[in-house]
Amino acid sequence: LVGDDDGTGKVFRGDSFEPVKTIKLTLENSDGLRLDPKTKLIYVANAYKEDKAKVNYSYLSIIDTQTWEHKGDIKFMGTHIEEIGLEPGGSRLFVATVSRHEIAVIDRDKRTQLGAWPVPVEGAPFGVVFDAAYNRLLVGLRQPGTFVVMNADTGNLVTSLPIKDGMDDMFYDSARRQIYISSGAEGSTEGFVDVIKRIDANHYVLKGTVPTGGASATSLFVPELKRLFVGVEQHGDKDAEIRIYAPE
Repeated sequence: LVGDDDGTGKVFRGDSFEPVKTIKLTLENSDGLRLDPKTKLIYVANAYKEDKAKVNYSYLSIIDTQTWEHKGDIKFMGTHIEEIGLEPGGSRLFVATVSRHEIAVIDRDKRTQLGAWPVPVEGAPFGVVFDAAYNRLLVGLRQPGTFVVMNADTGNLVTSLPIKDGMDDMFYDSARRQIYISSGAEGSTEGFVDVIKRIDANHYVLKGTVPTGGASATSLFVPELKRLFVGVEQHGDKDAEIRIYAPE
């Protein structure tokens, strides 16, 4: 399933990439999405396009992967929303809400907003991952580039680290206790992957920064393959490409 900026979710076959179905969502723009492996439901960030925003709320649209039908929406506050973090052992979802500089907290079972945690440092929150082992929210800020760790129950700041500006996607590798953050604004000739190592619940260190050779905001970590796939945009006479990294 791919969220598109025309307010739809597009389903493709995994083996041939042939289009299977287009799912119309409620609002005009769709972005981040997250699968709940227990229920097989996908939650998609769904909002008005920013230049047409008429209200101060957005939705998490719910898609059933058994039927590929739109099953409803969860309303919450905010108009510019990005990534979604999921609590696997509970019912919470966490949504990076750029327009309100906060992380929205959603109960996916009751389909309602529980509250929101203000991001305690400067920067726009674009990425959010839930670390179940230590009940931590791992948050990526775009400008200035900052990696933030928050207590998932209180929203309190645990620690923060500088990272490259322009982050977009972030993944947690539980096997290696590492976080991968891809960055690079559209049209830029520079892009990076920051690798952060978790020492314990309250301590994280920047293990390294890998140049990708071009704007590379979009990425995907596949634990089963032990690979990080990074999309590098075309610039100049250099074609767009997918770079593949094997984490250490």
